[in-house]
This record gives sequence, C-alpha cells and structure tokens, in this order.
Amino acid sequence: MNYKDFEKAMIQPVMDIISDLAIYNYSISNQGEGCLYTMYKKYNCLIRIGFLDSTYNPDLLKEDSEWIVIETRTGREREEKLLKLTLEELGISPCNQKSDYAYSKRLVSYLNTLGWPAGNLSNMNI
Repeated sequence: MNYKDFEKAMIQPVMDIISDLAIYNYSISNQGEGCLYTMYKKYNCLIRIGFLDSTYNPDLLKEDSEWIVIETRTGREREEKLLKLTLEELGISPCNQKSDYAYSKRLVSYLNTLGWPAGNLSNMNI
C-alpha cells in the first residue's frame, strides 16, 4: 500500500474523531458551574455529597436543620459524577439514592485526596 492510499483510507476515521471531540468539548464548555457541597448528619453519621445548580441559592442547603453544611465550593456537575464513580471503584457505595455515605475515616481521606470540599470532617467527634 502506498502512502497516498493510506492517507486516503485514514481521512474519514480521523475526521469522525475530530467532529466527535468538537461535540464533546462543546458539551463540556456549556455545562454551567454550580456549587459542590459536603454535608454531615450527626444523628446517624451520614455524609452527603452533591452538586447544586447555579440557578439555586446555596443558602438552601442550610434550611434542613438535620444536616450540617461542612464545606462548599464552585464546581461542575461533572466533578460530582467523577467523584461518585471513583468512590465506587474504590469500594465505597452510597447508602441510598441521595448520595449519602456512611461516615468513615477512609471515605474522608479519599474525599480530601480527590480535592472534594470536605472541610473539617476528619476532626469531627464521632
């Protein structure tokens, strides 16, 4: 096979990849920023991690008196999804559909290592 034939055969797959990457980059850039948060429920030692869209006021998190807001920061929903997938791969599963996790020093260590806003969870008396 000569160079010209090889080049001709590769044009379509390369163009498909370029267009897929352009669509992917466009969808990533259009994701709005919001609020990443960590909350703690002392009653049953649960940690809730989540994302709040920028259209919502972060003060809404403080309205639930059972949960203590540990820390918040600006971020994207994609970060939350990646964190949850990573925790699953590390063997830590949520207790329910609301992203509540049982408190453990191992979980807090992973949250800190992965750059999640975990505040002073490791210093709490539990």
